[in-house]
Amino acid sequence: MPRDAIHYGGAEHRELHNAYGFYFHMASADGLRRRGGGNDRPFVLSRAFFAGSQRIGAVWTGDNTADWDQLRVSVPMLLTLGLAGMTFS
Repeated sequence: MPRDAIHYGGAEHRELHNAYGFYFHMASADGLRRRGGGNDRPFVLSRAFFAGSQRIGAVWTGDNTADWDQLRVSVPMLLTLGLAGMTFS
């Protein structure tokens, strides 16, 4: 998507890029909650997240290989996610 893409209402794409993933995450959690009659806490794992996603479920950082370069990148990524409020990643 071009950086200067403008959505309906004048919003820039970079402001809304992960909103779809957030709403998909929220709808999945809501559907599981309704299916369980509100008695079960759903586990939803997503790769896309947005501000407030920490209230809904966990975050998966993507596919990693079992080598030192991936480990070197994943540790700072997980620590940064924790600082941003995504404690379950």
